Amino acid sequence: MILGPGQQGIGCLIAGKAAGAGPVIVSGLSRDRTRLELARELGADRVVDVDRESLVDVVDDATHGLGANVVIDASGAGATSLETALAAVHKRGTVVLASGSTGSPVRIDVTQIRRKQLRVMGVRGHSYRAVELALAIIGEGSLPLERIGGAPFKLSETEAALQAIDGRNGYDGVHATVVPDRALGR
Repeated sequence: MILGPGQQGIGCLIAGKAAGAGPVIVSGLSRDRTRLELARELGADRVVDVDRESLVDVVDDATHGLGANVVIDASGAGATSLETALAAVHKRGTVVLASGSTGSPVRIDVTQIRRKQLRVMGVRGHSYRAVELALAIIGEGSLPLERIGGAPFKLSETEAALQAIDGRNGYDGVHATVVPDRALGR
């Protein structure tokens, strides 16, 4: 299960499907509709708009009450997503914290971690091997890179680019690229 259909979440989906993971559930907010559609196109077995349905209920239904083996939190939603991850993960499962929280520090009730005997790990960055694997997947030519990357922003539009990847300004891309104004000839 992947929380968050942004660039990290979509990258985790692509890597997971390439490694043979499945079924994979990707969740996001209503404003992530286009990103969730892209996740479906890229192989997500189920996408969930958490503003409209309970992610934990969907996971319970899909796993016959067992929970997800691995939950990757790439949402940046802090306490809310961590609570969901802990509720949806299978006993002796793994929760991967792949993004930071935009809010205040998160307080954790470790009872659920202990009771379910969970492995909780934080990750930051990527390895040389991960980059090689990503390049190999990109080299296959099957990914809709234009949909993932979106149109580039001029350097003078950096603030708009940051707002766009946060789902504002009606931007549909998963990632925003900022380039010098002269590179776009605008």
